[in-house]
Amino acid sequence: MIEDRLSECTLLSTALRKNLKEPLEILWCRSYEEAFGPLFSKKWDLVLINAHLNGDEGLPTLKKVKNITEEKNTPTVMYYSEKSDSWILEKAIKAGASAVLTTQDIILPEGSGLLLSTMTEN
Repeated sequence: MIEDRLSECTLLSTALRKNLKEPLEILWCRSYEEAFGPLFSKKWDLVLINAHLNGDEGLPTLKKVKNITEEKNTPTVMYYSEKSDSWILEKAIKAGASAVLTTQDIILPEGSGLLLSTMTEN
């Protein structure tokens, strides 16, 4: 998970573990630079990227991550927290996101199906 805020990472990690009911290894990275090594070192089931990483770095980070994860066929999911940020949807899909979800989609139990389907499509 590439997320610059610990509180958001904790919230999402807790919800994912609870809703997916599977043992998960979740690695928290605050930036692309921090995620670079782990992304190369192994195949991850999923990469979650905050659309507002450090202000507005979410889309450039997504593009860099896709360069690494594409050949490993790893789904990348961009998420945003405000409904008013729905403009990010089209831009993220064009940049290569496998899916774009709201934080609520990830936190709510019914949203876990969206993540699971994204993971199994790849």
